[in-house]
Amino acid sequence: AAYRILYALSTQSDVQRELRDLRGNPITSHRYVQTAIQVCSAVNLHDYHTFFKLHERVPCMGPFLLDNLATPIRRRALSAMRSAYGPPSTRVPAQFVEKELGFITAEGSKLFSKLASNMGISVNEEGVAFVK
Repeated sequence: AAYRILYALSTQSDVQRELRDLRGNPITSHRYVQTAIQVCSAVNLHDYHTFFKLHERVPCMGPFLLDNLATPIRRRALSAMRSAYGPPSTRVPAQFVEKELGFITAEGSKLFSKLASNMGISVNEEGVAFVK
């Protein structure tokens, strides 16, 4: 059931139908299903912080399904951060932004720099500058 929910979410299928089909089913109390429902909620609420925390703890093959959603969520999150963190003179620690966006490895740091660069966001040793 959890896999079906995550698969529907990652393929942009009818997630609501999957959730409706589970209504009243005792399987919904299983922790894997609960985690999948929480992921759906995070995606629907554009809650990148929760999404990437859940991405780390989704069991089995779940993270591979969520990888399809990661880049669009990261782009939306960087746009939100650009609005929130204001003028270019404000620098945010790169490690904080990387962690928030689920870039937790050295390779992830490189991917973050590339994504930020493509969006016109400056990243260097001083931090991340969100240019409006």
